[in-house]
Amino acid sequence: MEETKKKNPKLKKYILVALVVLLSLAIVTVGSLFLYLTYKYNIYEVVSTKYSSANESFSRGFGTDNNGYAKDGEEIAFLNSVYPTEQQKSLLDTEYYGFVNFGMSSISRTLTSDGKEDPKSFNPQNVSTEQWCKSLNAAGAKGAILNVKAADGFCLWSTDTTAHSIKNSSYKNGNGDILSEFVTSADGFNLKLGIFYSLYDMNASFYGTEQYNDYVAAQLQELVVKERTGSEIFYFLFDDTYGENIEPGFKYDYERFIGIIGEQQRYALVSFKNYSNLVHAVGDSVDSVGDEVWCVVDSQNLNGSNNTRTALAGKTLTFSVPEVSVNLRKGDYYSAYEKPKALYVLKQLYFKTVGYNANLMLKISPMPSGQLDPKDEKRLEELGVEIDRTLRANVRPIKVHIGNAIDLREHTELSGLVSDSDTTQYIFPSYSAYIVEFLFTYKTKFGRIDLREYFSTTQSPSTETYSQRIEAYEIWIDNNGVWKLVADRNTVGNRSIVLLRNPPSTYKVRVVIKQARGIPAIRSIVFYSKI
Repeated sequence: MEETKKKNPKLKKYILVALVVLLSLAIVTVGSLFLYLTYKYNIYEVVSTKYSSANESFSRGFGTDNNGYAKDGEEIAFLNSVYPTEQQKSLLDTEYYGFVNFGMSSISRTLTSDGKEDPKSFNPQNVSTEQWCKSLNAAGAKGAILNVKAADGFCLWSTDTTAHSIKNSSYKNGNGDILSEFVTSADGFNLKLGIFYSLYDMNASFYGTEQYNDYVAAQLQELVVKERTGSEIFYFLFDDTYGENIEPGFKYDYERFIGIIGEQQRYALVSFKNYSNLVHAVGDSVDSVGDEVWCVVDSQNLNGSNNTRTALAGKTLTFSVPEVSVNLRKGDYYSAYEKPKALYVLKQLYFKTVGYNANLMLKISPMPSGQLDPKDEKRLEELGVEIDRTLRANVRPIKVHIGNAIDLREHTELSGLVSDSDTTQYIFPSYSAYIVEFLFTYKTKFGRIDLREYFSTTQSPSTETYSQRIEAYEIWIDNNGVWKLVADRNTVGNRSIVLLRNPPSTYKVRVVIKQARGIPAIRSIVFYSKI
């Protein structure tokens, strides 16, 4: 007994040491996790390049050594040989849009309905397309896309082409038309209208035959007439996956479908996953978007992450809109067991896509009742508030200087350059100019700076065509006479958003184009003060 008592102090000591070790490991683990999440979901600029002095940087740009790369000649002509269509430019300008997944799978509460459901079973009691569109508008989206026909073949518009449609459902006793309701709501909240349509159809008994192509053509005729939609369609997406049991040699009649849509909706971008290359998927998460996102890509490898000059040499180029598609929740359709993504994840997602030259499609899924979950509604509103917070205080400079380290001259005609307009552009006059300097009336602490490149389209009358050209740029702030590097990025493209956490207040900012594929054209450079 006495021996046991003598051993107890040592045992207590060992237990105490073990507890200290475990506590230390827990602190390290939590700390590491915090640092990981802080880095992964950071939305603020982190400077990677170090210079011995600002003068060293200012003396070199695309107009001088261009980082050792060619700035004219055959290579540049090749890289600038592709540029957007009018429809692609419209999609790029839309930038961020919502996608609504609601249909038979929402009602059946299965992952994917199979087309064998009784249309009468579709009877959501509280469909509110107004709520859907209001929430997307509150989230900052510029467009709204409705999935009008999923792979189960059930149609959300009143049609006589199939019995498997809302016309034969219990919804509003067969008198409802969710597409028409959606069109009205989208227009009411100033959202561009988009349509998603699945070519794969598990309900149509004649799927995989030429009769099916006629069937699709008839449905598209119904969908695109302006008398029905009441507005222009900006985006028409297809899932062109093939199902089983198709006739030998059967192919979707792509050109016929494109022609039907183009005849009625000439401004609509028509996109197929496996046929056209007008849009390419960058990924479905924050991790899939790199620091260098290009519209000028290899036509045979649209999703390739390497679009440098070397990688593109000898390839067949195409201009393709980069796009990231992400669900607000985990699944495509609503599940009460899932939650919307955290706000910090969505913030990082927005600024890592739209702010890095990639369009963002955010998919939402209403509940079986036809309304959004209050948690989703709140999260979308929170996201919109966070985006809007960075845009509240636009600051216009009083002077703009263009030139190089030795010669900077005022350009009074550049007033349009500092507003986010689609009608202005500035083309650098020569290789001698690569610095744009902005002077402000008051000392300002900037929280956000947006750069956009000017793209000419295939319809542009200009003899010179402008595609994505900028490969590297920097932003410097004058901190009481000492220049401070606050951003160094690669591509600009449609939009590059630079968020600054704690920059010095300044009267003067310089944007230095370090590397470009020929003389670049700037659409706008816009400044917002920190709130």
